This record gives sequence, structure tokens and C-alpha cells, in this order.
Amino acid sequence: MKINFKITRIYYLLSILILILLQSCKIYNFSGSSLSPDLKTIAISNFNNEVGTGPPRMAQNFTEKLKDYYQSNTSLKIVKSNADLYLEGAIIGYQLTPLAPTGQETASQNRLTISIKYKYENTKDSTQNVNLSTSNYADFPQSVSFSSVENDKIDEIFEKLLLDIFQKTTANW
Repeated sequence: MKINFKITRIYYLLSILILILLQSCKIYNFSGSSLSPDLKTIAISNFNNEVGTGPPRMAQNFTEKLKDYYQSNTSLKIVKSNADLYLEGAIIGYQLTPLAPTGQETASQNRLTISIKYKYENTKDSTQNVNLSTSNYADFPQSVSFSSVENDKIDEIFEKLLLDIFQKTTANW
């Protein structure tokens, strides 16, 4: 009888713990987003390429990836206007630089860096509004031609930039 009582008590405590954890998931989810439940929509304006370098559709590709990221990681609906949240920005840097010089006056590594500025507005809570810039990079060996790795490196950098923007706009840590 004592073993049965202990098992019942353990099940009871586990059930309470699970309920508490499930309730907390309404406020915070595993994507890192801690958006208020009253936020339902986001408008993401097309990002511009202010530097004029890089692939022709780079800014449009970034905008589409940003929209996809928010749709995949939040319950927000993407709208064109009258949104609870607004996000807009521009690519302000696209730079290829040599790294790790060798004795032959060449570099053994190259680095592609992309910089972005963005403005985030929360119409329900203006204390969440931010104007920020961020940048990230990807390295590749000098022995590889830039044109052969450019698109892959841009995608790699975009993934890092998307995560950074998402965390700074939705994770209220």
C-alpha cells in the first residue's frame, strides 16, 4: 500500500510540473520569441540595397527570407499595413576583404561581410521600438573563386543576420 501511495504521489507531482511547463510555453516558446499574445500581425517592408554592390536581387531575397523566418518562428500574420509590428531596413554594407596574409603578399583567407540597418516598431508597446544595425561575415579560402562561393556565403550570412534581428525584436530577455 505504501508503494502505491508513493507512485500516486509521484504521478501527481509530475502532472503538476507538466501543467506548469505547458502554461509557461504560452509566454515563451522554443524559437526564442517572447511576443505578447495580443500581437497578431507584422508588416515587413522591402529592404533596400543602399550600397549598390552584391547580387542584383540580394535585398529582395533578404526580405523574403525575413518574412519566412517570422512566419516559421511566430504565429504572426504578414500583412502590408495596419500591423501590430513594423520592420523595415536596408543593406548598408557589402564588403570583401582579405584575411590572414601569407609571405607571398596574398591572403590565405577572404571574408565577406554584410551589414544591415533596421527599424522595428511595436504599435502596442513603444518601449520595444528599436533602430539598430548589425553585421555578420563568412570566411572562405583564397584558393576558391569568390564567384563560386558568393551565393552560399550570402545565404550563410543571411541566416546569422536573420537570427540576430529576430532575437533583438522578439526576445524580450
